[in-house]
Amino acid sequence: RPWGGVAATVARWRLAGRACARTAQGLRRHLPSPAMAPAVASALPDSNPARSRPTTAAASGGAGPAPSESAFALKVSVPKVEVRLYRRSRTSAQVMKSAPRFEYVVRCDWGPGDPEDVGRYWWSDLPRTYTLRRRWGELVRFHELVADLAFDHEHGVARVKAKMPDLPSKGDLDKFLQLVAATGDTNALSRRDSEWQGTGLPGDPWDELDLMHTIYVEKRLGPYFEDLSHVLAELPKQMIEASAAFRNFVTSGVSCKQRDRSALGAARERFCGPVSHQAEKEDLAGVVKAMLAKGSVLP
Repeated sequence: RPWGGVAATVARWRLAGRACARTAQGLRRHLPSPAMAPAVASALPDSNPARSRPTTAAASGGAGPAPSESAFALKVSVPKVEVRLYRRSRTSAQVMKSAPRFEYVVRCDWGPGDPEDVGRYWWSDLPRTYTLRRRWGELVRFHELVADLAFDHEHGVARVKAKMPDLPSKGDLDKFLQLVAATGDTNALSRRDSEWQGTGLPGDPWDELDLMHTIYVEKRLGPYFEDLSHVLAELPKQMIEASAAFRNFVTSGVSCKQRDRSALGAARERFCGPVSHQAEKEDLAGVVKAMLAKGSVLP
């Protein structure tokens, strides 16, 4: 047995050690000198993309600091869709009728912006995250607005590299109304997860409503708003600043306005009644002067 025993094993280790030594010597010829190590290390890409290498003026050869992050980083999403049923209310003046409709809960997430732009734009004072309620017609107008901002009609070219997504079709309101009626709860889609009454049995209207809502929100609306957020991230900040329609869509809501921090807040008028109106001092002085001119006796 030529390779058997302890002697054969030692011989094989010696051969393997010599082969490794020759390989290391050959690689050492192609490696750069120690003086060139910093230049080679700076030229190689970072193996960890999550770790960002600082780019200062000294490290970049006097080129100055790296460009700061864009101050306009808005991500729009729709985490929930609710159904409003038919409503008829009578007032002293008229009868108001409201047709059944979808109500979309729009979530606005503002990412970190450039510290130098704080206070320069109207979105600097907004909360980082808030929700709005919009109807289907408002979503259509917002889609048309973003498509108009993303295209330069004067030169006939697009202003952004991201592709403008197609607007998804409106959900089947009749099917949603039938499933909501089958549950026996008009606010079924507004319930929390802890209040959901699904049993998991075949034909359960709660589970069927949850499945239809998930398909509509995650499979149709989710990809659309994700692509739309990519388009919004590339729009010029000056154009967004000058668009009144864009500002009205993302700010006309209760959750993004300054809240009343008093004891009763918005419920003050409900408990204390409407605020009493008082005449101005100029009006009271005019009434007194007119009564004195007529010879009326003042109390």
